[in-house]
Amino acid sequence: MLFLAVLGILVVSLDAQEFGTIRASTTVNGDGTRSMVVNNPDTGAMEETVTDAAGKTLRKATYQVDEAGHPKNAIFYDAKGKVTSKAVYQRDSTGRIDRETIFAANNQVIRKRVYHYGAKNKVSGIDEFDGENRPIVRAKPATASRGRPDKKRR
Repeated sequence: MLFLAVLGILVVSLDAQEFGTIRASTTVNGDGTRSMVVNNPDTGAMEETVTDAAGKTLRKATYQVDEAGHPKNAIFYDAKGKVTSKAVYQRDSTGRIDRETIFAANNQVIRKRVYHYGAKNKVSGIDEFDGENRPIVRAKPATASRGRPDKKRR
C-alpha cells in the first residue's frame, strides 16, 4: 500500500487482489421453511442455514469446499448453535461422493457410508456401517400384494 501526501491531497494506492464472488441463495420450501446458502470461494467455506416460516433458525451447517465447490467436510449445528455432528466426504476420480464418515460432536465415528453408482451417475446403493465398522442391515420394505387390497371375501 502506498500513501502520498502532495499539497494536502492524500493519494492511496492499493495492491490489487482478485477475489471470487460470494454467492447466496435462498430456497423457500412448501412448508414455509427456508434454506439459505452462502458460498465464499475466497475462504473455501459454504454455510447453510435452515429457518422456519417466522425466520427462527432450525439448524445450520458449515462446509469446507474444494476448488470445484464440492464439500470436503461439514459441521452440523442445532437451533442453539451447538454442534450435533460432523462429516468428512471422500470423492472418486469423477468427483462423486465415494465415502462419507459421520462423527458425533465429540469426534467419535458413529456411521460410515459407501456409495455405489449406476446408470447416469445415480446412486444405485449405499452400504452403511456403524461406528465399529459393522454393517448396518436394513429391513426390506414389505411388498404389496398382487391382489386388490380392498377386495372382500364373499
